[in-house]
Amino acid sequence: MKLRASYGVSGNFSIGNYDYYASLAADNYVVGTGVGSVAPGLYPSTISNPDLGWEKTKMTNIGLEFGVFNMLRLEVDVYNSNTSDMLLNVPTPYLSGFSREIWICIGRERYKIQ
Repeated sequence: MKLRASYGVSGNFSIGNYDYYASLAADNYVVGTGVGSVAPGLYPSTISNPDLGWEKTKMTNIGLEFGVFNMLRLEVDVYNSNTSDMLLNVPTPYLSGFSREIWICIGRERYKIQ
């Protein structure tokens, strides 16, 4: 008779580097009245998401092996897998002024200690 047990956490990091930060892009602005002049400037091009993180999958496996004289063998396994903070790429509304999709974490609620 043998008892087996295992536990593990794996993650999905399919998000880009620094996707949780807001970024700026270059643009030209007209300054003055009438003809005016063009001045270089920056505008916010993406929305920040400080809660963005890795998708996590927690897996647990418990098994029992039983054998009698190498003739009869029985194996029973119980496996459980829970995924939290799943990554989802959602479009931003045009009314927000942003045109890119952003990554958000969905799924089980995050518990924060404050």
